[in-house]
Amino acid sequence: MANVLTFTPTFGGAMRAETMGSVSEAIDAFEGTAHHEVSYHNPHGAGDWRNVQAQFERAWGLCLAGGYDALWLVEHDMQVPRHALQTLYCTDAPVVYGVYLFRHKSWTLSAFRYDNDVNVGISLMQYPAELEQAWQTGAWDVSGAGFGCTLIRRDVLERIKPRGGTDADRYPDLPFAQDCVRQHVRQVARMDVQCLHWCEDVQMWLHP
Repeated sequence: MANVLTFTPTFGGAMRAETMGSVSEAIDAFEGTAHHEVSYHNPHGAGDWRNVQAQFERAWGLCLAGGYDALWLVEHDMQVPRHALQTLYCTDAPVVYGVYLFRHKSWTLSAFRYDNDVNVGISLMQYPAELEQAWQTGAWDVSGAGFGCTLIRRDVLERIKPRGGTDADRYPDLPFAQDCVRQHVRQVARMDVQCLHWCEDVQMWLHP
Protein backbone atom coordinates (compact mmCIF):
# COMPACT_ATOMS: atom_id res chain seq x y z
CA MET A 1 0.00 0.00 0.00
CA ALA A 2 1.23 3.49 -0.85
CA ASN A 3 2.70 5.37 2.11
CA VAL A 4 3.33 9.11 1.74
CA LEU A 5 4.80 11.75 4.01
CA THR A 6 2.96 15.04 3.64
CA PHE A 7 5.16 17.92 4.77
CA THR A 8 4.19 21.54 5.38
CA PRO A 9 6.97 23.90 6.54
CA THR A 10 5.74 26.91 8.50
CA PHE A 11 6.54 29.39 11.26
CA GLY A 12 4.74 31.38 13.95
CA GLY A 13 1.05 31.71 13.13
CA ALA A 14 1.46 31.50 9.36
CA MET A 15 -0.22 28.10 8.93
CA ARG A 16 -3.64 28.69 7.39
CA ALA A 17 -6.64 26.74 8.62
CA GLU A 18 -7.83 26.35 5.02
CA THR A 19 -4.57 24.60 4.17
CA MET A 20 -4.95 22.17 7.07
CA GLY A 21 -8.53 21.43 6.08
CA SER A 22 -7.80 20.83 2.41
CA VAL A 23 -4.80 18.59 3.14
CA SER A 24 -6.87 16.54 5.60
CA GLU A 25 -9.57 16.06 2.97
CA ALA A 26 -7.01 15.03 0.35
CA ILE A 27 -5.48 12.50 2.73
CA ASP A 28 -8.94 11.11 3.54
CA ALA A 29 -9.57 10.63 -0.21
CA PHE A 30 -6.18 8.95 -0.78
CA GLU A 31 -6.20 5.20 -1.46
CA GLY A 32 -3.14 4.68 0.69
CA THR A 33 -1.73 5.98 3.94
CA ALA A 34 -0.31 9.45 4.56
CA HIS A 35 1.06 11.26 7.58
CA HIS A 36 0.89 15.05 7.68
CA GLU A 37 3.90 16.68 9.32
CA VAL A 38 3.43 20.40 10.03
CA SER A 39 6.99 21.49 10.65
CA TYR A 40 8.07 24.42 12.83
CA HIS A 41 11.75 23.51 12.43
CA ASN A 42 13.39 26.95 12.20
CA PRO A 43 16.74 26.56 13.95
CA HIS A 44 18.21 29.88 12.80
CA GLY A 45 15.59 32.14 14.37
CA ALA A 46 12.79 34.23 12.92
CA GLY A 47 13.40 35.80 9.51
CA ASP A 48 16.59 33.88 8.68
CA TRP A 49 16.40 32.39 5.19
CA ARG A 50 18.63 29.48 6.24
CA ASN A 51 15.48 28.08 7.87
CA VAL A 52 14.09 27.36 4.39
CA GLN A 53 16.97 25.00 3.67
CA ALA A 54 16.72 23.47 7.15
CA GLN A 55 13.01 22.76 6.69
CA PHE A 56 13.44 20.92 3.40
CA GLU A 57 16.45 19.00 4.65
CA ARG A 58 14.21 17.84 7.49
CA ALA A 59 11.50 16.83 5.01
CA TRP A 60 13.95 14.74 2.99
CA GLY A 61 15.39 13.15 6.12
CA LEU A 62 12.01 12.25 7.64
CA CYS A 63 10.77 10.75 4.41
CA LEU A 64 13.84 8.61 3.81
CA ALA A 65 14.24 7.51 7.43
CA GLY A 66 10.54 6.72 7.74
CA GLY A 67 10.46 4.37 4.77
CA TYR A 68 7.88 6.42 2.87
CA ASP A 69 7.30 5.89 -0.86
CA ALA A 70 7.02 9.58 -1.64
CA LEU A 71 7.11 13.07 -0.18
CA TRP A 72 4.16 15.40 -0.77
CA LEU A 73 5.09 19.02 -0.15
CA VAL A 74 2.27 21.48 0.55
CA GLU A 75 3.01 25.08 1.49
CA HIS A 76 1.22 26.64 4.46
CA ASP A 77 -0.81 29.10 2.35
CA MET A 78 -2.29 26.73 -0.23
CA GLN A 79 -5.66 25.09 -0.70
CA VAL A 80 -5.40 21.80 -2.58
CA PRO A 81 -8.32 19.96 -4.22
CA ARG A 82 -9.66 16.82 -2.56
CA HIS A 83 -8.27 14.59 -5.32
CA ALA A 84 -4.80 16.19 -5.23
CA LEU A 85 -2.77 13.50 -3.47
CA GLN A 86 -4.48 10.62 -5.27
CA THR A 87 -3.98 12.25 -8.68
CA LEU A 88 -0.35 13.18 -8.06
CA TYR A 89 0.55 9.76 -6.70
CA CYS A 90 -1.13 7.89 -9.55
CA THR A 91 0.68 9.93 -12.21
CA ASP A 92 3.48 7.93 -13.82
CA ALA A 93 6.34 10.36 -13.22
CA PRO A 94 9.08 10.77 -10.59
CA VAL A 95 8.13 14.40 -9.81
CA VAL A 96 4.55 15.65 -10.12
CA TYR A 97 3.29 19.19 -9.53
CA GLY A 98 -0.09 20.66 -8.77
CA VAL A 99 -0.46 24.09 -10.41
CA TYR A 100 -1.04 27.48 -8.81
CA LEU A 101 -0.13 31.13 -9.26
CA PHE A 102 3.05 32.64 -7.87
CA ARG A 103 2.35 35.89 -6.02
CA HIS A 104 5.64 37.72 -6.31
CA LYS A 105 5.91 40.60 -8.84
CA SER A 106 3.30 39.07 -11.13
CA TRP A 107 0.71 36.32 -10.88
CA THR A 108 2.51 33.65 -12.89
CA LEU A 109 1.49 30.03 -13.43
CA SER A 110 3.82 27.65 -11.58
CA ALA A 111 4.16 25.22 -14.53
CA PHE A 112 7.38 26.06 -16.40
CA ARG A 113 7.95 24.98 -19.99
CA TYR A 114 10.33 22.11 -20.74
CA ASP A 115 12.94 23.40 -23.21
CA ASN A 116 16.09 21.29 -22.84
CA ASP A 117 18.18 19.22 -20.43
CA VAL A 118 20.22 22.16 -19.20
CA ASN A 119 18.03 24.91 -17.80
CA VAL A 120 14.57 25.47 -16.36
CA GLY A 121 12.25 27.19 -18.82
CA ILE A 122 9.73 29.95 -18.14
CA SER A 123 6.04 29.81 -17.30
CA LEU A 124 3.70 28.24 -19.82
CA MET A 125 1.71 31.47 -19.59
CA GLN A 126 4.23 32.83 -22.11
CA TYR A 127 3.23 30.11 -24.60
CA PRO A 128 -0.57 30.39 -24.96
CA ALA A 129 -0.98 27.65 -27.58
CA GLU A 130 1.03 25.14 -25.57
CA LEU A 131 -0.74 26.18 -22.37
CA GLU A 132 -4.10 25.53 -23.99
CA GLN A 133 -2.90 22.05 -24.99
CA ALA A 134 -1.73 21.45 -21.44
CA TRP A 135 -5.10 22.46 -19.95
CA GLN A 136 -6.88 20.10 -22.33
CA THR A 137 -4.46 17.20 -21.81
CA GLY A 138 -4.33 17.35 -18.01
CA ALA A 139 -0.78 16.04 -17.54
CA TRP A 140 2.05 17.97 -19.20
CA ASP A 141 5.83 17.58 -19.15
CA VAL A 142 7.50 20.62 -17.59
CA SER A 143 10.88 21.75 -16.27
CA GLY A 144 9.42 22.64 -12.81
CA ALA A 145 8.71 24.51 -10.64
CA GLY A 146 7.31 25.51 -7.26
CA PHE A 147 6.98 23.38 -4.13
CA GLY A 148 3.48 24.66 -3.30
CA CYS A 149 1.96 21.25 -4.10
CA THR A 150 4.58 18.76 -5.26
CA LEU A 151 4.97 14.99 -5.01
CA ILE A 152 8.51 13.56 -5.18
CA ARG A 153 9.20 9.82 -5.36
CA ARG A 154 11.65 8.22 -2.97
CA ASP A 155 14.26 7.39 -5.61
CA VAL A 156 14.47 11.08 -6.54
CA LEU A 157 14.87 12.07 -2.89
CA GLU A 158 17.80 9.67 -2.69
CA ARG A 159 19.47 11.18 -5.77
CA ILE A 160 18.77 14.90 -5.49
CA LYS A 161 19.07 16.85 -2.25
CA PRO A 162 17.47 20.24 -1.55
CA ARG A 163 19.69 23.27 -1.92
CA GLY A 164 19.05 26.97 -1.52
CA GLY A 165 17.87 28.89 1.51
CA THR A 166 20.31 31.78 1.24
CA ASP A 167 19.68 35.47 0.54
CA ALA A 168 20.85 34.97 -3.04
CA ASP A 169 18.86 31.77 -3.64
CA ARG A 170 16.17 31.67 -0.99
CA TYR A 171 13.93 28.88 -2.18
CA PRO A 172 15.06 25.36 -3.15
CA ASP A 173 12.29 24.70 -5.70
CA LEU A 174 14.02 26.16 -8.77
CA PRO A 175 17.44 24.63 -7.92
CA PHE A 176 15.66 21.30 -7.43
CA ALA A 177 13.90 21.64 -10.78
CA GLN A 178 17.17 22.44 -12.50
CA ASP A 179 18.87 19.42 -10.89
CA CYS A 180 16.01 17.25 -12.16
CA VAL A 181 16.36 18.66 -15.67
CA ARG A 182 20.09 18.03 -15.75
CA GLN A 183 19.76 14.52 -14.34
CA HIS A 184 16.97 13.63 -16.79
CA VAL A 185 14.33 13.23 -14.10
CA ARG A 186 10.91 13.61 -15.70
CA GLN A 187 8.71 16.32 -14.19
CA VAL A 188 4.98 16.54 -14.91
CA ALA A 189 2.45 19.23 -14.08
CA ARG A 190 -1.07 18.04 -13.38
CA MET A 191 -3.14 20.82 -14.83
CA ASP A 192 -6.23 19.28 -13.22
CA VAL A 193 -4.76 19.68 -9.72
CA GLN A 194 -5.51 23.38 -9.47
CA CYS A 195 -4.54 24.88 -6.11
CA LEU A 196 -5.48 28.15 -4.49
CA HIS A 197 -2.65 30.36 -3.21
CA TRP A 198 -3.31 33.01 -0.57
CA CYS A 199 -2.10 36.48 -1.51
CA GLU A 200 -1.71 38.71 1.52
CA ASP A 201 -1.31 41.87 -0.58
CA VAL A 202 -4.84 41.69 -1.96
CA GLN A 203 -6.37 39.50 0.76
CA MET A 204 -7.68 36.86 -1.62
CA TRP A 205 -7.06 33.35 -2.86
CA LEU A 206 -5.48 33.24 -6.33
CA HIS A 207 -6.86 30.59 -8.69
CA PRO A 208 -4.76 29.37 -11.61
